[in-house]
Amino acid sequence: IQRKEKNLLAINCILLRDAGNRYPHLQSINDKYNLNFASVVDMPVEIGISRILGMKSYNAGLPDEYELKAAELLKIIDNHDIVYVHIKGPDEFGHDGNAKGKKRNIDEIDKRFFRKIIEGTNTKKDLEINFIISGDHSTPCIKKAHTDDPIPIIVSGAGINKDATFRFTESKSKRGSLGRIYG
Repeated sequence: IQRKEKNLLAINCILLRDAGNRYPHLQSINDKYNLNFASVVDMPVEIGISRILGMKSYNAGLPDEYELKAAELLKIIDNHDIVYVHIKGPDEFGHDGNAKGKKRNIDEIDKRFFRKIIEGTNTKKDLEINFIISGDHSTPCIKKAHTDDPIPIIVSGAGINKDATFRFTESKSKRGSLGRIYG
């Protein structure tokens, strides 16, 4: 109520960390959507989310082992309808207030993860592969904390119409054909 009175978005979920001593019982995401989900994750929260949702979880190595994450994704992509991959790096630099480090890390992820994915999926012409790339939250270096600032999203692949955006940034994504997505 207080957020709405300040013209802020209302809270639409509560994420509890370290609450209780057992996982909650939820319907499997595979059953709910009749799809085969998997994850390539290395952080405890994401591993827990995968377990709670009933996703098969694969080894992602250490947080900065981007080639391993790419190799694991390419190994399993044929066996699942949707694979969630979590990459932590830029968030840490945001918390440290290190904008140059954050940029370097994003460039490193482009080279060591996404380039490997592009190279690896080029050999899988028989598969229709689409990608959704986004963040789970904003962590601006100036604030050194998670904020409710908008984050960009890319949807790319077979059958996806291109729009006029050409860079993956907050300001450029405002001009994208998806507009602003709430929720």
